[in-house]
Amino acid sequence: MSPGYNTVISNTEPIISLIISDELTGVDPSSIVVLLNNDTQTYSYSSQIKRISVIINTVLANNSNYSLNILFSDYAGNTATLELSFSVNTAAGDNDKPTVQLLNPMLGEYINNSQPEIKLLLSD
Repeated sequence: MSPGYNTVISNTEPIISLIISDELTGVDPSSIVVLLNNDTQTYSYSSQIKRISVIINTVLANNSNYSLNILFSDYAGNTATLELSFSVNTAAGDNDKPTVQLLNPMLGEYINNSQPEIKLLLSD
């Protein structure tokens, strides 16, 4: 299951993959309903590998919580609901502090210019 239950993801356009199965009669693909915060979502389901992939219909908002519900039944009519909660934080995967490196003038260099060219290298 990706993302895992109650996880924080940094992607605002995720593809969510899960395995859903029923070993006796099999999952009835026509019964599958996928909801994200109660809005119907697009999905694909492969009965061969028992994987459902949810394609979120909108860009998810940063610093927000979401609830994904997948409702389905088997061919015998037994129903199941899977609920997955997650949140989006686009900085979640970024653990490095931004850095600044002075390129010009060199550290300790004397410049005899009232308007020197200053070059910095910024990275994050």
